[in-house]
Amino acid sequence: MICTQAAPSANETLDNVVFWLFFAEKPCVTQYVSLASTAASLAACGAYAGLRRLRPAGDRAALAAFAPLAAAASLARAPLARARPLGASAGGVRRLCGLGRADYAVAASAVDAFFGELLVLAASTLALARAAEFGPGRRGAAYGAYLALFDAGASVSGWIAAGMVADAGIAYGDFRKAPRFAAVCAACALAPLAVLPFVRPAKREA
Repeated sequence: MICTQAAPSANETLDNVVFWLFFAEKPCVTQYVSLASTAASLAACGAYAGLRRLRPAGDRAALAAFAPLAAAASLARAPLARARPLGASAGGVRRLCGLGRADYAVAASAVDAFFGELLVLAASTLALARAAEFGPGRRGAAYGAYLALFDAGASVSGWIAAGMVADAGIAYGDFRKAPRFAAVCAACALAPLAVLPFVRPAKREA
């Protein structure tokens, strides 16, 4: 649980990119991005339930499948670092993949949120399956402990990412190195796959 979340993430940096690009001229764009991300996460919940009914693979297999997809999707917002802020007269591009900056930000954020949520669901499902192996009086505590480890990994991720951002010299308004940072974070997100074969299958997978 810690490994899936402890890898550094570029999400906060890319959130700052979106804010920098749009908030001064069209603050509503940031709300559109937030709504799109929320809708994508809800869609991922439905998709995950449907996938598990159609193909009830083991929880480790789900993690192995969704981790690379989530890592790749996390790069969708990285090109925004090359965009020109709304209202600026020079510097940066105005269109990305044939879309306007705001449209691209909304679409990329939705893609990132969708696949990221699938990975979270796979990890939490594994935790739930492991907690079910405990006695009836201890299952709730076991599941809570697993989720605490999940949150601890997220805290570690933030500490690591903050140091990497500082070393890279990324600052608000100067996001030239943000795409490279996002690529490094995406590669780090694949590291937990190396230890996945050593994770004992849940009893219902065995």
